[in-house]
Amino acid sequence: EKHHVELLALNGKTPQPLWNSGSELAEGTIQVPRALGLDPSAPTTNLADGLRNRITDKEAERIAAVLISDGQHNEGASPLAAAKMLGNRQIPVYTVGVGSTALPDDLAILNVKTPQSVFYKDRVKGEVVLKDDMPPGRPFTVKVECAGQLVWEKRLSTEQTHLRSVPFDFPVQTLIEKVAGGREKGIEILNQPLTFHASVSAVDGEKEKSNNESDFSLHAIMQRRKVLILDGRPRWEVRYLRNLFDRDDQWEINALVADRGNEGWTRGKNLGQFPGDRETLFSYDLIVFGEVPRQFLNKMEEQEWIRDFVAKRGGGMLVIDGRRGHISNFVGTPLEALFPVDWKAAETGRPTALKLTDSGAKRAWLQISAEAEKNADAWASLQAPHWVAPVRALPTAEVLVEAVIGERKVPALVSRRFGAGKVLFSGFDEAWRWRYEVADLYHQRYWNQVVREIMEPPFTVRDSRVSLNVGKLVYGPDETVDIRARLRDAEGRPLANTGAEALIYRDGKKVATVKLAGDENSAGLFQGQVGALPGGAYEVRVRAEGTPEPDGTLKTEFKVQPREAGELAVLNANEDLLKQVASQSGGEFFREEEARELVGRLEPLSRERVFESDTALWQSWWWFAPLVALLTAEWILRKWTGML
Repeated sequence: EKHHVELLALNGKTPQPLWNSGSELAEGTIQVPRALGLDPSAPTTNLADGLRNRITDKEAERIAAVLISDGQHNEGASPLAAAKMLGNRQIPVYTVGVGSTALPDDLAILNVKTPQSVFYKDRVKGEVVLKDDMPPGRPFTVKVECAGQLVWEKRLSTEQTHLRSVPFDFPVQTLIEKVAGGREKGIEILNQPLTFHASVSAVDGEKEKSNNESDFSLHAIMQRRKVLILDGRPRWEVRYLRNLFDRDDQWEINALVADRGNEGWTRGKNLGQFPGDRETLFSYDLIVFGEVPRQFLNKMEEQEWIRDFVAKRGGGMLVIDGRRGHISNFVGTPLEALFPVDWKAAETGRPTALKLTDSGAKRAWLQISAEAEKNADAWASLQAPHWVAPVRALPTAEVLVEAVIGERKVPALVSRRFGAGKVLFSGFDEAWRWRYEVADLYHQRYWNQVVREIMEPPFTVRDSRVSLNVGKLVYGPDETVDIRARLRDAEGRPLANTGAEALIYRDGKKVATVKLAGDENSAGLFQGQVGALPGGAYEVRVRAEGTPEPDGTLKTEFKVQPREAGELAVLNANEDLLKQVASQSGGEFFREEEARELVGRLEPLSRERVFESDTALWQSWWWFAPLVALLTAEWILRKWTGML
């Protein structure tokens, strides 16, 4: 009766209302429920989003949250960040821990760490993360299977180390030949989706056996990405970049680096030649444009090809400036429109450091440290270049990295979208210095992430008329699925002046139709999104508006499933997290048997209030009259006794 109480179940991002004392108070009586209509079968627990989203929409001055949980958070944002935000609003979170903190005897797969994609000739290298709380010495086997075929296994014994990682390594080429063998003729697989099943054999005495398996997926890249490197001299940066690509089979490199005295490049379709026609240039995925002398690309038509390669084909372009200033000589040509900078800044001095801007710090592809929290420190540890180009970022561009020169900061890495593609300008050519004492630790990771970011993502499947891609193989229940398609007519020309639709199927039945928007900068390219879908396996087909429904010959797939290793992976209570949530918000932690003490802590939030007021005696007859009567009686008594 002293508090307004809402009882909620934290199911996903939106809490599920269970009971509200306010609604019953309006009816005159309050009946506390003895049982709740709640099915505790959610695959994951999100302690942060539901709590934050519900409380922050309230305007009452005195609010507190009571979180009753085992403290196992395995989905969504950090509950500590939510607790800190609530604490800043003077909203304490009191936590009540339920369940035992003891680790039961159990063996489980918590996670499978793998790359999102591998080249089809490479090997899949990853690790299975196990929870091993079994007594030492009990044998078990870890397996990885694909389409019912065993691809890797290892026999081990339990160690009771709680967490342990088991590395695995196996080829994928033979798997692809079996999986893709049934494809229709005329269908070209560019990224072959592969789904694997990891499992550990059951061990006698373990608490929960349903957590002994986990699925994971990845793409096998079936086609080499083509890179055209252009430079007027063999700079160290270009040498290292070329060697980086040459060592990796998934790249096809055409490096045109002029030696001293070379007047230019021959034209043609072969390696060592500059593309002799627009179509050959458009077959590349990335152009690395270095210090190219103007006379090497003096034809206006070839400059227009490069411009259209980015704007219309959707290719990526990496511009690496240098001391000789050759790139600035292309100002006034069709290439000028590509550059995200101008060369109107004053000459710079020697930088002392490179620093991420706020925008750059948010880019995952600029994370060179294995731990995101240490990324800024990793950038600070890099050797600064000896020179940086004197440029200014254009208003339409975004500065991602700055060079520190005394008290000034000048643009060092600048990006922009141009038409359907992306351009990244590097104002320094000395990233190779980052290899000092650490070899490829930062240098290789940086360039691999950068070039993949600025290239157009590859399509998964295509035929003579349609190319199709749905981004990831696996999406979470609350994620949006990205759909991308490129349509061509019978002559292979981009299909323009029409619309397109993506058809979503589940178990052979159409469940959604998504309208795809045409890209005004890239003819024939259509993109769209489909909102959160129920869990399951889905199939995507695409068609131009007004055409018959496709027969399913060309299609791609994705899955919607919750995060692996959910509720049944970790079986003990996590009191440490509950204590931190309480501490960050200004609340307090209680164990289940101490919950009665919580009532006293909530007393200050009671709806009963003490009101205080001041009243002048001469302004109130109820006080003034008795006071005058008492004074009069005293005067009479004194008069009667002769004291006056």
